[in-house]
Amino acid sequence: MESPQNAEVNQEKPLAEQIRIALENSKDWKPIGYERKLKQKEILDNLPADLEGQIKKIASTSRPEELRGRIAGESFEQIVRSDKNICPEAETPEARIVRSIMKDPSEYRLDLYGITEGVRVLDFAHMNQDEQFDRATEVKATQVDPRVIDQLKKFKENLIRVVNILEDLKSKDNQILLDRGLKEIANNPKKMEVAENFAITLAVPHGTYQGVSGLLIDEESFDHDNDEIEDAVETLETCTIIESQFSRKDLGTITNCVMDWLQKEMPEIVPQEL
Repeated sequence: MESPQNAEVNQEKPLAEQIRIALENSKDWKPIGYERKLKQKEILDNLPADLEGQIKKIASTSRPEELRGRIAGESFEQIVRSDKNICPEAETPEARIVRSIMKDPSEYRLDLYGITEGVRVLDFAHMNQDEQFDRATEVKATQVDPRVIDQLKKFKENLIRVVNILEDLKSKDNQILLDRGLKEIANNPKKMEVAENFAITLAVPHGTYQGVSGLLIDEESFDHDNDEIEDAVETLETCTIIESQFSRKDLGTITNCVMDWLQKEMPEIVPQEL
């Protein structure tokens, strides 16, 4: 059933425009203030031109029971990527490929060369002009659980390991990388490295952080173990935490809008009861 706030949305408009209209029609949007509304509009204007295709790809590879959660996560990630305050530059092809290799090395047949096990990766990695990975961003719409803490702790170590293996292959036998479709890395004359001052940003919804790391912790997922919770807070405090211009209520409105759009675009995959 179509969400009330989306009742006036024209399905022929681009999805980004439909999201903007849905937000404007939401009762939660009206009181937020002119400045934040303006910043939200700038972010929505920066959403990628292929947003519809990316959303459809997520829908076509999701089980029905996980679809809404994945759409919510993907929608927030696209918003964060389009927010110049959080991600000033686009992710380079090399950075995107390295993250992909870390996540699923078997896709690139690199298990014979020491990259044998996929790891959970952060959502965005940035390389500077010297081909150094200098920061990465994790996008988290919900509270932080032990899995996220583990990601934040291990990402730099895992990134260094994979970058070193790829650079070793490039120097010894460049054809191995070319044979696996990794021309962006193979043909790059500069050496990839991980900067000593590598930093991690955690992007969260508006109003969830308020300068207090403990507010981001899902204590139940840590079985209310005070030592583990304290360790999680310490890990978060090593990150730069930035609040998005969009609150969890805004993200709920956006998710409803995208699900309504999907139900019309892909009725065979997204049944009305979802």
